[in-house]
Amino acid sequence: MSTLSIAERTRRVAIVCCAFTRNVAYYRTGHDVARGLGNFWRTTDGNFLDMAVLEWCKLFADPRGKHYWKKVIPTLGRVDN
Repeated sequence: MSTLSIAERTRRVAIVCCAFTRNVAYYRTGHDVARGLGNFWRTTDGNFLDMAVLEWCKLFADPRGKHYWKKVIPTLGRVDN
């Protein structure tokens, strides 16, 4: 188990969420523009998508990962007895 406080874990997950959102925004903004500008800009645009996918996987794909969302957000409807 991590020795980080809940606030620190929440902060780190929020940073990953911001990175995901930023990369998706850059991808969407550059997607139409990069189509006609050449190979460099198409590659750059694709890299934004790649980074967004990697950030998404950190948040939702690996339950054992340190940034997995359920490690920060309590399960809704869970009843502790």
